[in-house]
Amino acid sequence: MAIFIYGIFQISWHVILCYLFLEIFAEKATLTKFKKYGLEIGLIVGNYLLAFFLAEEFFWKQLMIIILTSVIMRFLFQQKYKKILILTLLYQAGCMVIEYMVLVIIEKGFVSFTKEMMESSVVSSLVGILCQMVAFCLILMMKKHFVKNVSSSLTELEWVRFSVFPLFTIIVLVALIMNFGVIQTERQGNLLVYIACGLLIINVMFFYLINDIMKREQQITEYRLFQQKIKNQTESYRSISEGYGEQRKKVHEFTNKMSCIMALAQGGEYEKLKSYLVGMRMEMLEQDDCIDTNNILVNAILNSKYQEAKNKGITFVIKINDLSNIKLLDEDIVLLLYNLLNNAFEACEKCEEKIVRFKFVQEQDAIILSVINTCKYTPVKDGDKFQTSKKTDVKSHGVGIENIKEVVEKNKGTCVIKYEEPMFKFIIMIPNENEVP
Repeated sequence: MAIFIYGIFQISWHVILCYLFLEIFAEKATLTKFKKYGLEIGLIVGNYLLAFFLAEEFFWKQLMIIILTSVIMRFLFQQKYKKILILTLLYQAGCMVIEYMVLVIIEKGFVSFTKEMMESSVVSSLVGILCQMVAFCLILMMKKHFVKNVSSSLTELEWVRFSVFPLFTIIVLVALIMNFGVIQTERQGNLLVYIACGLLIINVMFFYLINDIMKREQQITEYRLFQQKIKNQTESYRSISEGYGEQRKKVHEFTNKMSCIMALAQGGEYEKLKSYLVGMRMEMLEQDDCIDTNNILVNAILNSKYQEAKNKGITFVIKINDLSNIKLLDEDIVLLLYNLLNNAFEACEKCEEKIVRFKFVQEQDAIILSVINTCKYTPVKDGDKFQTSKKTDVKSHGVGIENIKEVVEKNKGTCVIKYEEPMFKFIIMIPNENEVP
């Protein structure tokens, strides 16, 4: 009974590891949970039957297991069968190399370990579990370095903390193997195997628990990003609508003023006419819509922000040129400008010297966008992210910056964020050669 349970466990663990390995290089197929679990259970049962009936035929057993695993994995992943077969072969070869290396290390590193000990089913089972645990750790390392998913959002310190338990498991397994001599009954040996199997199960459950938590965190972050985008777009559309409304009002006022000018001219009231024209000129100079980039959307945003800066007592220095030919999508322009300027205004409002230097120009085949603002507190970095000095709404902090980075990356650009007391700098360069897909 113990051999049967261990056999099922070993095959199940083999399927889990193979699935995790293929996840690194292949895209998962969209399947219902019923189909997914059905295929996995079918693979476990099929591999167990092959291992049972071909126990004495090592070559044919391995060949049939590889073929069956490749066929089932072809349904679980959206890849051609040839690639799945190659990946399965690599996984099987990797497992054999790991098993060989583990045996060599144990034999060379521990004098008390003898070849006779391997003849025991308990020791061979513990060594097999140790090899699988080492393979699990190596696959996790590969996922960290080669796969950009929820796991990649873990910081280096979080990865170190996460790796403590797998490393502890390996140490415990080695200790169990080395202390095999204290076992006096078969029941004690089976108990050690069950403990080792339990450690593996806890490791895989711990991995999926962390993965699920990170997925939920990612979903929450994506929701915040989406809400921020909606907020930015709403502000943009409101600014444009207000701009059109102001323009219509100005056209109406201009028509009335022209009627007044004509009446004064026809009546020969030249002194009054001169005074009226001087007043019109002064009024025009004080108009808020003084920024023109030949891009309606950019004009609407910058003019509204210029008015906001005036109201908040912020010195808003702007450098622009003709932006009529920039190839950024409107939604990307909205997101970049609103997030950059909102962050800059919010930071410099706390300073005695409120200054925001803004640059948005097209130079040759590149778009250069930079915002430099005064900052009262020195930002604290956690990895590549800046921490907030706010005591409230900490979770939503950084959403704007993540939005900006996402747009820059999508448009194949680069960004630099740095702090040179007392100025916080955010500089972006995006190619403007081809149409954005």
